[in-house]
Amino acid sequence: GLYYKKNLTLTALDKSKFYDGTALSSSGLSDLNPAYSVDLKAGDKLVAIGYDGSQTNAGSSATTPKLANISNALGADRTNFYHITYQAGNLRVDQQPVVVVINGEKKSKIYDGNAEAVGYKMEIRDTSDLYKKTDIHFNGSSSEQSVKKKDAGIYPLLLNNRFTNTNQNFQVDFLISDGELRIDIRQLTITSDSASKDYDGSELRADNITVSVPAGADYTGFVDGEGVAPTFLGGRPTEPGFMPNRFTYQPKDGTNLDNYELDIQFGQLKVKE
Repeated sequence: GLYYKKNLTLTALDKSKFYDGTALSSSGLSDLNPAYSVDLKAGDKLVAIGYDGSQTNAGSSATTPKLANISNALGADRTNFYHITYQAGNLRVDQQPVVVVINGEKKSKIYDGNAEAVGYKMEIRDTSDLYKKTDIHFNGSSSEQSVKKKDAGIYPLLLNNRFTNTNQNFQVDFLISDGELRIDIRQLTITSDSASKDYDGSELRADNITVSVPAGADYTGFVDGEGVAPTFLGGRPTEPGFMPNRFTYQPKDGTNLDNYELDIQFGQLKVKE
């Protein structure tokens, strides 16, 4: 007489993992939903199963069982006694989490005539070891990745919101601190000479300046090749008495006085009785 095939549904289990560069796929009986076993005839068992589908990159796709093989207790093939329906499961690869730490350099110094630069340092924290610096895009020109300056001032290196992850297999958190180059002005004291003489009717002159630095400074005088040229003012004493040794000054060629804070001190010119 007619033999009606027994219905059997084989369903792949869902599988997931974080991206690791290798394919996620189903294999073997353990990747099937075990509920099918109640529909097998006593003594029959599923001995082999195949699958179609794999997922390597972050995302999801189907995994579908195929080529089931059913045997009875004696090892005889019973597959044809079943009408088999194959149901897909889901393969999901999640983005690998990564933290990228970007620390802008911070430097400060007193103006010394030399250009100074700050950039940044990058650290990748990634348990998969697969994320690369080349996966990070800098939004801007290469000249914006550092700051190089000579003159006094405060120069920020703005790094926040300048970096983008370009690899969709990773979920990247950026921890960013801006950099800063600070060049402080060079403080100097310029003092005109003091002098004295006995009254003789002629004018007393002392046309010289001395440059000194604040206590504890680790520099001396102007930067090499820089300086000021003094002009001593008239009105020097001829009569007995004293007056300040006044002068004005001009920067020498190549000297930018914005890089200096000059404390001007006048010496005393004294004509004795």
